[in-house]
Amino acid sequence: MLTEAELAKHQAALAAVGVAGLVPRLGDAHVAVRANTALAFGVLGDAPGGLDALAICLRDDAAEVRLGAALALARLGDAAIAACADGLVQALGRADAPLAAQLVTMLRASTQPAIADALARALDTPDDHRARQLLELIGARADAADVLGAAFASPGAQAHAARGLVTLGAAHLGGGRAVLERARTDSSARVRELARTTLLAIDGVPAAPPVPAVPGFETEVLAHKAFAKLHVEASALLAFITDGRPRCAPTPRPGSARSAPPPRRTRSPSPRCSATTTSRSASPPPARSISSATPPSSRPPRTWSARSAAARPSPRPATPPSPRAPRGSRPPCSPASRPPTRPTACGSPS
Repeated sequence: MLTEAELAKHQAALAAVGVAGLVPRLGDAHVAVRANTALAFGVLGDAPGGLDALAICLRDDAAEVRLGAALALARLGDAAIAACADGLVQALGRADAPLAAQLVTMLRASTQPAIADALARALDTPDDHRARQLLELIGARADAADVLGAAFASPGAQAHAARGLVTLGAAHLGGGRAVLERARTDSSARVRELARTTLLAIDGVPAAPPVPAVPGFETEVLAHKAFAKLHVEASALLAFITDGRPRCAPTPRPGSARSAPPPRRTRSPSPRCSATTTSRSASPPPARSISSATPPSSRPPRTWSARSAAARPSPRPATPPSPRAPRGSRPPCSPASRPPTRPTACGSPS
């Protein structure tokens, strides 16, 4: 692999080939050829199509090619770095030690807004190791509070941005404090809790506002009658709505509307039912024998009489079924059993 100084000696030859002649070299199978081609784009200067080719080099599988593209962008200046901001930030995720050092130096020193926006977008990642790497880079920038505040607007980057704001501390929080204060009134309960815990970690437990002269104002859930004789301005109570102190479970007052409901009363069984239940469960029922069984009814058994016998219908005699002739042996119909014929118009039967 050649160095930038060695390639600069052949600048005239590279200019004769141009970007159009170097781009096909990016598909070469040899890593050295692709790395030297990436460095050559920096030697050519701000040539049309060179930045697009360097953006492709930043996504190369070989770390040497990505390093050559980063060195070429550093040679071209801040405008070229801002144009490839997303590619540089993405290349930081899988960089080895030499490439990571080069990328961190470039991203930390650049004051282009495109770099700040790319870093804020990159914090939206589930990779905790990559987020820590980005937070370390962002914390060294002068606009770290603004970058973290912009990242806090993304739901996937809020937790990482909050951790970065805590690392900055109260002295360097800058515009991040306004972002957290607005988040305390967000519609999402998760965002409100994240903003509250972040401010609590930065500032510590805040001092309590002046407590109204109402017994149990901060320890119990009071009814509206407790504030009937309270003479205080509404502005003095607004501080308790955004109170940042740790929450504690209030002690409900027995007479308040939110007090615990009384225990439910359960009906106890009557003495008669309990005695019956106890006697049934204590001794099993005796086994009944056939000799000691009593009839279910005390009525005398029915006796036979002539009237009852006459009233009963006589049973119908059972007639045996007539035998069925086998198939094919049915006798022909007799003339007497045939249906009568109907005379036709000529007088002959049909």
